[in-house]
Amino acid sequence: MQNLRILNSKETKEILSVLESQYGADYSLLLKGHVLLMNKDNKLFIVNKEFGMLDTSKVRINSLGMYIGELHNNQVRLSIEGTQLLGKDAKKNVFELSKGQERTWLRGKDIEVEHENTGFLIMRCKNDGEKDNGRKHSADFLGAGKVKDNRLMNFVSKNRRIGSVY
Repeated sequence: MQNLRILNSKETKEILSVLESQYGADYSLLLKGHVLLMNKDNKLFIVNKEFGMLDTSKVRINSLGMYIGELHNNQVRLSIEGTQLLGKDAKKNVFELSKGQERTWLRGKDIEVEHENTGFLIMRCKNDGEKDNGRKHSADFLGAGKVKDNRLMNFVSKNRRIGSVY
């Protein structure tokens, strides 16, 4: 198994504080009933709290939990699953992609933008006028990006990119 350690309550609160300052939402209720794990590369995973009751000494485990992101310089770069889990509650640092940008993004390309933020952003598809559950935006989240030198850097891994999109 990967060398994962369970984050204690102090470490979990620190991660939640980083997420709250970065995305403007309180995720403590969402993560209630779950435990955060971190590996030596600062990758964050989430598992159900009941996992702690299992005796894993006699079982071979290849992987554990769902990968939700990575801690970088006191910021969390969310994975695609992390943005899907946490993105709907985010109040800031959400970048809406137009249809053309969405296609470019799904192919793994960087996008030229004019944006003042230099931290990690949640990528969300722009909904053209339709409403989704009373909200004006779509709930399709496509991972995280970071703006550097007017360029939105794409962090979608090569094996998750799409060769051709509609």
